[in-house]
Amino acid sequence: MMLSGKSGKGTTMTKTKALKFEQLGCVPCKQNTLALAKVNTHGIEVIPVSDQESFLKYSVRSIPKLILVGESGEVLDELHGQATVAELQAWFDKNKQNA
Repeated sequence: MMLSGKSGKGTTMTKTKALKFEQLGCVPCKQNTLALAKVNTHGIEVIPVSDQESFLKYSVRSIPKLILVGESGEVLDELHGQATVAELQAWFDKNKQNA
């Protein structure tokens, strides 16, 4: 997974991103996805990640997991496990200055 260059929407990726680590068939991952649809991310793009290279790069050992990364790929914050809409909103609210 690349954090520079072009995103799937055809725009240059230069801002902070929330990497959403998940796997197909993961029920808590699906529940986080549904909850995220109700959250104001304050302009932080959420990118689904399921490739092994990224799991290794960010030392992800359990899913679901959100990792906030800066422009150069540095880890700014993490949220582990299944989260409620309120927990996800609080996490994005806390990190909105990084948007």
